[in-house]
Amino acid sequence: MNKSNLYLLLLTGSNFFVIWCVALLNSVFNPWGIFVYLPGLLIIPQYQLLDSYRGVVSLLLSGFIWDHFLNHSLGFHAFFFGLIFLVSKEFIRSGKQNPKFIILYQQTTNFILAVLWFLLCGLDNPENGNWYLSRFMSDILISALLLIPISYWYIKFCNELVYRFEPSLRRIITPSK
Repeated sequence: MNKSNLYLLLLTGSNFFVIWCVALLNSVFNPWGIFVYLPGLLIIPQYQLLDSYRGVVSLLLSGFIWDHFLNHSLGFHAFFFGLIFLVSKEFIRSGKQNPKFIILYQQTTNFILAVLWFLLCGLDNPENGNWYLSRFMSDILISALLLIPISYWYIKFCNELVYRFEPSLRRIITPSK
């Protein structure tokens, strides 16, 4: 198997694992009225390790799974994951990221996706009633705080996953100090 295709499978599988973990986390937090929204977490490993074609394929599949777990209209997250990935690939150069930049990028991506999703949910079903602006803001704040440690963990997880198959790629994901 081509190494690029192997990395595509590994990173897509790791995205599926993280989406499953977020869904599990939401099922635990749901009785307290907390919704954790972390889609910004999924783009960085694909951005750093995959070419544009394989990165978009991985994120499209991940977006469809994310939509499935959220019971949302199929395609919203897939479309925006692909769009954000391609825009990032065009304007942000690989290898110049430090940990602060990665966290800022993920926080910004997460916030943009959350606002777009909130607006789409409000336009799609005005009687939704469960996600008022105040609850949306508190959920986004909690998600932003959780995104920081989970982001560090996920980058290390992908780093170790890829390192098991190709030791020379270890430095690509690990941000320089």
